[in-house]
Amino acid sequence: MLRFQVDDNRNQGHRFGQKQRRQLVHVSGIARMLLLFVLFLTMSACQSSSAGADTDVPPDAAAEQDLDVNQNADTPQDAATDLQMQSESAELRIGFPVATLINGHIGQVLDKTEVLEKQQINSTINTFPYGSPMMEALAANKIDVALTTDGPSTLLLSKGIPANIIASLGTLRSGLMVLGDSDIQTVADLKGLEVAVPFGSTPHMHLLRWLRNADLKPDEDVTVINLATGELEPSLASGSVDAIVFWEPNVTQVVNKTNARVIESDELTSIVIMRREFLDEHRDIAQRFVLALADASLYMATHKDEVNGWFSEAARTESGIVHEASLYSPSYAEVEQLQDINLGLTDDVMATLNASADFLIEIGSAEERVNIDDAVVPSLWEEALATREE
Repeated sequence: MLRFQVDDNRNQGHRFGQKQRRQLVHVSGIARMLLLFVLFLTMSACQSSSAGADTDVPPDAAAEQDLDVNQNADTPQDAATDLQMQSESAELRIGFPVATLINGHIGQVLDKTEVLEKQQINSTINTFPYGSPMMEALAANKIDVALTTDGPSTLLLSKGIPANIIASLGTLRSGLMVLGDSDIQTVADLKGLEVAVPFGSTPHMHLLRWLRNADLKPDEDVTVINLATGELEPSLASGSVDAIVFWEPNVTQVVNKTNARVIESDELTSIVIMRREFLDEHRDIAQRFVLALADASLYMATHKDEVNGWFSEAARTESGIVHEASLYSPSYAEVEQLQDINLGLTDDVMATLNASADFLIEIGSAEERVNIDDAVVPSLWEEALATREE
């Protein structure tokens, strides 16, 4: 829309210039003679001045000097302005999973409010049913930035995809669930039983950690089955598996609809990961995007009913369950003003990312451990805040 407006303004200016030129054609004959007479006197004066002047600059040299002046008009400041204009016109392709709490909330706010326009970000929003296809899109350069969690982000980095972690949107709950009438009370009771979880996900890492802490070995003491997210709840309800590991809002939904119990829980950390090429070429946009995320976080926390409605429609989950599940996330439950929001890569976030990197080595999903220090851009949040203060 803005491009069309600019083009319209330019066309109006062009038409106005044509109108002025047409008016000049109608200068009267008398005025034309006066103009010629003044021009004759001016040329005579210039010739007399040139004759008395002491100069050895030939006409060709003078022309070359004029050419040099015109060439020097393209200053570094002009070049910087051109780069700024290119950056402002660059399109940021954003991806988010519609059924993951906090990331799904924030994505809906980005899509349905003007927080991106407020930061003058030209963008397209891409929604995904869950995280795996979104991360594949990031790897294939089909999107520039993704709202994901710690597990998928470190897995992507372990594959050598050039990307950087630039922010964190908070945490959400994962849970190990069994049926309400089950004899299973603790993780240790899972010995000899079957547990289902989507492999490679952050809850998969949580499950292996819980089993290790209970001195249980996967595939020896406990059978761990890889199931897609849509298969987890019906598999537990039917008794096909003895336990499942899920994340919110699915944990709350399974508890409410299947009379399940949570016997162990942990947290997923929401991660914002951006392709390195886009970050290097458009760092100013990355800074403004982080500010937009902060504004979106505040909108989520202060417009819960509205945003939960958007989330529930996209994820096909009841709004009441979305709200109940979201209360486990401080960024949803505790934020009241912009100053309460911290999207920086804190020590807790760094510890979680390093644990994810270790987990990938442990399960054999990565040949070399991801260097988290090289993969993160901890200064971007402070840079963004500095631009807001300006």
